[in-house]
Amino acid sequence: MGKTHQQEGRGDSASSSQRQSGGLEARSTRKEEQHPSCPHPAWIHEQFDRIAPHYDKLNRVMTLGLEGGWRRKMLRGAPAPPSARVLDVCAGTGELSRLWLEEHSDAGRLVLTDFSELMLRCAPAKLPIPPAQFVVADALALPFPADSFDVLLCGFSLRNLADWRQGIAEMHRVLRSGGQALILDMCKEPWPWPVAFFIKRIVPLIGRTISGEAAAYAWLPRSIDCFVPADEVAAEMERVGFQEITRRDMTFRISTALAGRKG
Repeated sequence: MGKTHQQEGRGDSASSSQRQSGGLEARSTRKEEQHPSCPHPAWIHEQFDRIAPHYDKLNRVMTLGLEGGWRRKMLRGAPAPPSARVLDVCAGTGELSRLWLEEHSDAGRLVLTDFSELMLRCAPAKLPIPPAQFVVADALALPFPADSFDVLLCGFSLRNLADWRQGIAEMHRVLRSGGQALILDMCKEPWPWPVAFFIKRIVPLIGRTISGEAAAYAWLPRSIDCFVPADEVAAEMERVGFQEITRRDMTFRISTALAGRKG
């Protein structure tokens, strides 16, 4: 599963609203319209706050241990300059950033953002500080100037944004020229029926049993139905200015990794 974010003020003007909260930087927010077939972002935000303590365990159980391999495959061989400045958007509990540091121990700066402070509070235990920094922020209006980062990571979160196209545009904005975006998600693809049955019927049952949060895990298959095929995500990446876009499908296309370079 991933995290959701609703629109907030652009980061270049957000510094006056910054506050410290439990060691995490936070930004003020305002409401934004979302896709009418999907729940309000505030509702999804609340669900991820509720499941934060169980999030990593449930991801492993519900994917039969595959999700860690999917993340590693996306990151393996990803180009990064020495002392790269890396942004993990919708970072959640920091698992993708942890694996990034395993692959690139010379990271110069690693910034994790997430709308859910409770999710992000789970991340510092996994990551050294520095180089890691944790910022409670909105993926649709990232609180950073343009051309700030060399690498951008986004794992299992794009489909949960109120406007995923705006999310991609923000990723492009904050990357430097030549910077790389690495996106991993569960897209709306024609799965074999056993896979579809497992995700739509069994996964919500597992999530409810372990976490006690039925609504949050009922949302997982719905979030995929509300999303688009991976080819459409790739087309949008190209439209906003990404180049050399590559696609890598994982395990019957349950998840897909997309990479693109900012020209």
